[in-house]
Amino acid sequence: RIKPFQENDSIPNAEYKEAELLGTLTLIGERHIAQYDILYTTSPDMATSIYQVAYSDTKSYINPEVSMPMSEMARYAWAVYGSKRKFNQVVSKAHGMKAIVNNIYSIGDFFFIDYSLQNRTKIPYDIEELRVKLTDKKETKATNSQTIELTPVFSLNHVRKFKKDYRNV
Repeated sequence: RIKPFQENDSIPNAEYKEAELLGTLTLIGERHIAQYDILYTTSPDMATSIYQVAYSDTKSYINPEVSMPMSEMARYAWAVYGSKRKFNQVVSKAHGMKAIVNNIYSIGDFFFIDYSLQNRTKIPYDIEELRVKLTDKKETKATNSQTIELTPVFSLNHVRKFKKDYRNV
């Protein structure tokens, strides 16, 4: 957001000429970049209060901070969701609940874990938190336990309450 100068602002008004270049605004997204020149105007009608960045104004940009854009993540998640179950022995049951791991895929730096929850009780289940940890399978008393907690970056299903069946990637 860029706010134009107002008369009651504490910053003194410099002497600018009409259509004088004040600077360049750079907008960087996951995979696109857009740049706009900011010009001075005395007419408030010429200043746009809300401006939608047109896709045609953007250029392709490889952002080093983003290894996989959200749109690509969603596409992979739907592909994982549509695939058949490959793990049959990864199941846990307790207190009328059953947790099942359907598939695990690794794409780049990301794990896509397809899991299901089944509620066999008459009480609706609220999902408060989802935690994923990588832990050493075998631990001896003399060694340190190596556990790494992974924080989810993307979730396909945002439902936080279910009655019988729930599935997510």
